[in-house]
Amino acid sequence: MGIRINIGSQNLAPGAPSPTSMAPCWLILGSFTDKAGHHCRMHVCRRRLSRAGGGLSPQSRDKLVADLAAIVGSRGVLSDPDDTAPYRTDWKGIYKSEHDNAVVLPKSSEQVAEVVRYCHLTRVSVVPQGGNTGLVGGSVPQAANELVLSLRRMNQVLEVDEDSGIVSCEAGCILETLDNHINQMGLCMPLDLGAKGSCQIGGNISTNAGGIRLLRYGSLRENTLGLEVVQADGSRLPLMNTVRKDNTGTSVKQLFIGTEGTLGIITQAAILCPPVLPSKTICILAVPDFPALLTCLRAAKRSLAGVLSAFEMMDRESLRLVQSQLGIHPPFPLDTELYALIETAGSGEEQGQTQEFLEQLFSKGVVSDGVVASDMEQGRKIWALRESVTEAVKKAGVNYKYDISLPMSHFYKLAQNTRRDWSGRVAHVTAYGHVGDGNLHLNMVDREMDRDKYHQLSTYIYEYVASCGGSISAEHGIGREKQQYLPLIHPPAYLARMRAIKTLFDPHNTLNPGKYYGL
Repeated sequence: MGIRINIGSQNLAPGAPSPTSMAPCWLILGSFTDKAGHHCRMHVCRRRLSRAGGGLSPQSRDKLVADLAAIVGSRGVLSDPDDTAPYRTDWKGIYKSEHDNAVVLPKSSEQVAEVVRYCHLTRVSVVPQGGNTGLVGGSVPQAANELVLSLRRMNQVLEVDEDSGIVSCEAGCILETLDNHINQMGLCMPLDLGAKGSCQIGGNISTNAGGIRLLRYGSLRENTLGLEVVQADGSRLPLMNTVRKDNTGTSVKQLFIGTEGTLGIITQAAILCPPVLPSKTICILAVPDFPALLTCLRAAKRSLAGVLSAFEMMDRESLRLVQSQLGIHPPFPLDTELYALIETAGSGEEQGQTQEFLEQLFSKGVVSDGVVASDMEQGRKIWALRESVTEAVKKAGVNYKYDISLPMSHFYKLAQNTRRDWSGRVAHVTAYGHVGDGNLHLNMVDREMDRDKYHQLSTYIYEYVASCGGSISAEHGIGREKQQYLPLIHPPAYLARMRAIKTLFDPHNTLNPGKYYGL
């Protein structure tokens, strides 16, 4: 029993040759077993199609859904607009697809490969999606001929090597679930994010997410030892090397880290995970200004070397929104401009080091107030202040969000300049972030979306960032939001190389189109 998928002329992109001018060539796409137990082969009639980009007629869409269901099963395809709506809208609610894009949910790398190969042959574009927690519109479709490929059903932990600390897993594993799982074996993920309850490890790697543990454990790029990737033509690229030292030529896996699924779709990963440390000390400090905060940071790096895990900053406006929007209250009055959250971890020795460090800060008048968590529950409450800022800002109104890296001398100056120059034009300006690694989250809250204002504000922010040698994306990626600003920080030759690499890996531009500079 065979199933033939015949590609009609309605599937062709505008300008492609008509079917009558081309001889069909039947290719085996894959095989599967139907409900009756019959072994079936799926064939696709391959034709020379032009670059992806056209729309799908209702008939073509119905056929697409049926063909995908033959690969992943009927439960693995969503086509009802109510069911697909969450997949077609980004977390901020700014980027939405107005088309009835279907969603496919494969359960294995093999199914991902079959789906991508089918889309490659039919020139249907594929938008990979993890937890859809991104903030730059990089994981939602924008054209009618785009298919969302969600990895959420691929959530298996494949292996945990307790001796080496290497965890191998599928890309759809939720970060917090994965962390909890390996905690039982004495390990922890080298990454921690506010969105950990819904973000997926494949999406984290695809955007090279940073988070609050980067100061201690380094970037996800550094800790990702191996990957399995499905390429644009549906072939699987096995890069699941789990050795820490491998100097055998070009590190191809690095091309798929931080490129947002535009070069290939990550289906599996091998990650180096540190041991869980048995003791933590968490504190929050009230700091009068940014020079004092830098004094705290320098002192922490000297006095707490080896035990410092996180050094986070929040300004007063951020905590006021957390208090007013979410009812989460700081442990002291908000009388100063800035607040530092510091975490140390070790085997118990860090408690004395942290106490001595704090005594020095108070004796020198660097900080005016502070609270040290007496137990882990109080520690969680202190962390909730920092991790709830994003939610509070979102609840307060429309968000204009900026994830930027800056030299330390400019880190808070940009926030001050923005308040000065944009006061009255936006409702709130908040600044918080990972000051320990130079990553500032600068957010503006407005009463309603004004895209002209958003563009003016973005130009204002990114021109400043470029002028001082910073980056317009520290950990969120480029997506749809930041492409037009890339020439501010990269010369033409750099951007040309980016386009050349994209063309090499995805010549028909079917992987996450519109999310890569110029393509």
